[in-house]
Amino acid sequence: MRVHRILVVDDDPACLRMCCRCLDQNGFSVTSATSGPEALAAVRAQPPALILLDVNLGGMSGIAVYRALRRSSATSSIPVILMTGLVGPDDLLDCARNELGCGPIWRKPGTLSSLLDHIRRALSETTTRSSKS
Repeated sequence: MRVHRILVVDDDPACLRMCCRCLDQNGFSVTSATSGPEALAAVRAQPPALILLDVNLGGMSGIAVYRALRRSSATSSIPVILMTGLVGPDDLLDCARNELGCGPIWRKPGTLSSLLDHIRRALSETTTRSSKS
């Protein structure tokens, strides 16, 4: 079985620890970053199979990181799951997701099982796409 490496990007230490621990306990290889620039450097150094990216990072926002990833041909196909603790109408998140063309958005604090479902689905879709190429 292939171990997928996931980059978790969050500036909240508690959320970062929780996500990393959950992923590690479920057989994923995990690296982490606490800022946008750190995340982009980590991706350039060793592209992960998937990125779990907080929307509301201090400094460079998760949306800015997402856009930078999509502008580069080297990183544009890496699946990204956005995370947010922002409270608001679901239609605002749907608009943001549609505008960015991104995949799922996981609401913090959601269940870890729903996060794992999003991750497994995204990795499965990536594997399916690459086997068809």
